[in-house]
Amino acid sequence: MTEKKDQKKERLALWERLCQYEGQPVAILCARYWYRGYLAEVGKDHVVLSTPRAVEVTGSASQNHPEREDVIPSDVMIRIDFMEIVCQPSWVYHEMEDKTRVETHKKLVEASQKPQPARRR
Repeated sequence: MTEKKDQKKERLALWERLCQYEGQPVAILCARYWYRGYLAEVGKDHVVLSTPRAVEVTGSASQNHPEREDVIPSDVMIRIDFMEIVCQPSWVYHEMEDKTRVETHKKLVEASQKPQPARRR
């Protein structure tokens, strides 16, 4: 029973830490692959990266840009359980698009959470 409580505490601590990065560029190591983008949303069991990129070769953490990466054309949802590392190396800030996609994502999430008026038949 204490093992489950410890897991819940660890999960809560991770979630709280992730919330501190919301709206900022981050790099996430997930299943041996690096992703970078703006942390647009921190959900109960997932995060959403806006303007994401799959980083194939990072190079040094102190470099100004990753050596090789691919732009992902849509937002990416990553399960918190699968994340191994979340950080902000120097290359995470390189040539990020403006934050309009992050703001658009937030507006869509807010709109989807508002109660919708009942439809008339």
